[in-house]
Amino acid sequence: MSGEVVTRIVQRRVRSLYPHLLGVPRGTVLVPGITDPGGHRARLRELGFPERLEAGQVLLPAVVGPRSRFNADGAERVHRDRPKELVSRLAWGRWLERHGPDQREMRGVRPWNYERFPRTPVRGPEVELRVVALAGGGLAVVAGASGHGGDGRLVHAVNLMLELFGVCVLLGEAALSPGPRAAHRLNWEVHPAEGLPEVPSPLEPVLGDLPLKDRRVAEYRIARVGELSPDLVAVGRGGFRGYAMFGFAARGRFVVENLYRGNEILVTDRDWDDLSRRGKGELLRDDDRGRRIAHAHGWESRLRAAVAS
Repeated sequence: MSGEVVTRIVQRRVRSLYPHLLGVPRGTVLVPGITDPGGHRARLRELGFPERLEAGQVLLPAVVGPRSRFNADGAERVHRDRPKELVSRLAWGRWLERHGPDQREMRGVRPWNYERFPRTPVRGPEVELRVVALAGGGLAVVAGASGHGGDGRLVHAVNLMLELFGVCVLLGEAALSPGPRAAHRLNWEVHPAEGLPEVPSPLEPVLGDLPLKDRRVAEYRIARVGELSPDLVAVGRGGFRGYAMFGFAARGRFVVENLYRGNEILVTDRDWDDLSRRGKGELLRDDDRGRRIAHAHGWESRLRAAVAS
């Protein structure tokens, strides 16, 4: 049985896998996936895969619903039993400035302070999709989580596949080809940073997802990094959509931004090979070799100092 499709699940979600594993020996290692990727081409492209699938391609899938959102972005635990805290974020708005006896209305991007209940991030499972060769020929797309019937991570992976494709098959390990499984990660597209501080074309699709005010804020943040003359810009794909990394080769620095939701920026001396393999939850939580800069008053000067140091 370990070399077969153990079971096929077609429903919205499962709470437990045991009803689907009647007769399957306890402890059997199971791999969730789909064995007919040709029938899901449009969805695979939406998730971030290229038109041509090849064994070894690995991708954190894009967000298409609540399960894939939690998988890629995690969640936040709001502590309503604690006093509120003061936080800052960049926002587009209007304000009045006094110039002598007169007041003048100003418009633009500036840090805005506000109070909110403290929040603790809950890291998502970050289950990746992998293209693999089947022992009997052909390709499959599997979730990068294998386990036994009672494994909570396996249940999550099955529910992720059901949300993404409407179907999930559970494969025995022997159903997969034992050949090389070197990973070719697709989470980032790398481009020369020509044209900065103007918005480069590789970031246009990302910015096009944003409401006008949020786009103005993102463009402002990109322009401030661009003034420092980066050599390259890496644009997140799939579940990394909204992230951008700016490389400064001569200074041995990378600047990491989440243009969709982040209220801080990371400057790190990690190299590209290290950063490109890191999980999404790791990128802006690099406490060992990174400097996190909140988008509060004076963040631009702190950014310049961190890149130049």
